[in-house]
Amino acid sequence: MTAGRRDWRRPAPGPWMIVAAGALGLLLAVALRSAGSAPATLQAGPSGAATSDAAASGVSAPGAAVVAPPPPLFAQVAHRPAVVEFWASWCLPCRASLAAMVKVDKALSAAGAAVVGVDERDSTTAAVAARRQAGARYPDIADPRAAIAGDYGVVGTPTVLVLDRHGRVRQQMVGPVSARQVLAAVRPVLAS
Repeated sequence: MTAGRRDWRRPAPGPWMIVAAGALGLLLAVALRSAGSAPATLQAGPSGAATSDAAASGVSAPGAAVVAPPPPLFAQVAHRPAVVEFWASWCLPCRASLAAMVKVDKALSAAGAAVVGVDERDSTTAAVAARRQAGARYPDIADPRAAIAGDYGVVGTPTVLVLDRHGRVRQQMVGPVSARQVLAAVRPVLAS
């Protein structure tokens, strides 16, 4: 090297760089493998829910796993169509959807369908206050660690799922919804 000039060649990687690159590669390989494969048989999910292959079950959302309702949810929706709303009081779009779900609950009560809320990562006090303000009377399940949401593959709020009488997801709506949208999604399930 001459005086006044810097040598811009890269230094040889140290052992820590090799280990870090290997670990990153391993994590990426595991993530890609699990993202590309759906379970072919019933298996227990993180909160005890059963999951099955989406292609064999008629799920409308491509690649989404069908999930049997977890125990706290199953008691509310057993053997009847259901609309399940994943929401939180701190989520502003959820507040609008909560008002729509109150209308959906009133419309579906005579049809024998269930409406259930799943309150994700929220304080009980705030959730009760939001439901009281909206006039919600349908059951709500606290999901403080988002375990139920994880079982259903829900990644954001609000999300509304329409389940058939066997607990299979027939429709998934992400984002704020109107009562008209939800009722239109439920009609085919009620007719089957």
